[in-house]
Amino acid sequence: YNLRKENLVGTSADLRASTRTGEKGRLVRVLKGPEPMAEFRIGKSPEGSYDVVFIRPEGSDEIYRTRTILSEEQRGGDQPWDQSGRARGFSWDNYVQNLRPWVDTQIWSLGDLEQEAIWLERPEEELPVRLLKKGQDEWELSNPLIEEAPAVPADADAARDIVSRLRYLSFEEVVGTVEESAAEYGLDEPKISVVLQLKKKVEKEPPAEGTGEETGEEPGEEPAAPEEPEWIDLTRTVEVGNKVSRPSYWDDEKGEASTRDYYAIRVGGKFDDAEEEKRSRYIFLVSDYTIGALKKTAEELRAAPTEEETAPPDDAQPEGQPAPPDDAQPEDGA
Repeated sequence: YNLRKENLVGTSADLRASTRTGEKGRLVRVLKGPEPMAEFRIGKSPEGSYDVVFIRPEGSDEIYRTRTILSEEQRGGDQPWDQSGRARGFSWDNYVQNLRPWVDTQIWSLGDLEQEAIWLERPEEELPVRLLKKGQDEWELSNPLIEEAPAVPADADAARDIVSRLRYLSFEEVVGTVEESAAEYGLDEPKISVVLQLKKKVEKEPPAEGTGEETGEEPGEEPAAPEEPEWIDLTRTVEVGNKVSRPSYWDDEKGEASTRDYYAIRVGGKFDDAEEEKRSRYIFLVSDYTIGALKKTAEELRAAPTEEETAPPDDAQPEGQPAPPDDAQPEDGA
């Protein structure tokens, strides 16, 4: 509401691209009914100063700096700028958090969808792995491309960790469209590919109340057995590209900005929500925490062997003692 444009920084197409205020930048419209009261692009320059926000009124080439998008706390109160001209107390994280009240950052919510399997593939590993859910706390690890390969117990905690980090998937920043920017962010050759196989129960209309005529039953007849629930199959996919660093805060001791790592991703799958499906057009940056569980190798996803599996066989000889020959005679003629 109190947005103010400060000094003019330029009007060139290159500056629009570097400050993310061009056609790919975030467009903000303030509406009064169907008509916009104001339209402007807002952006930052990841390669430049981390404490400056830029705005460009839509329909104009003029790009301005602004600080009024930041809260008083993030600007440092009464003295927002130190001697070097940097904003005190400001960080990229604060900027992202400050956007959350007015930007929906959720890519999807799996909600009540039930997980059936997880396919995990990395180009540096020869073969993919599949985690198949067998029960409430039971998962099975297998190689889906080798039918005769035996399945082994999977680490249930590791499987649940993957699902929990992807259940409510949110982004930190939108950096472009898949069509235009896949190669730039390493998504033409993803480092990790994940497929979640899901199912959703189809809600049925309850039977009509009455004498039984509405449900097809004769009066006095035993009610029919409840029908088996119907399910629809859905999928969600995540492809992970390059690691991307963003300035986090200014380190006075080092005299430079400290950075925080994010990962570029694209999403896809078979959706039941049109709005979620639209987001498969874009490339998002997500926190490195979100991607952490997807980096586990097949060996790390395998359940630890039980004590019974690691115990020596009953007929094993004590260490250092050879087994007796087959024709050994009992002592003392016993």
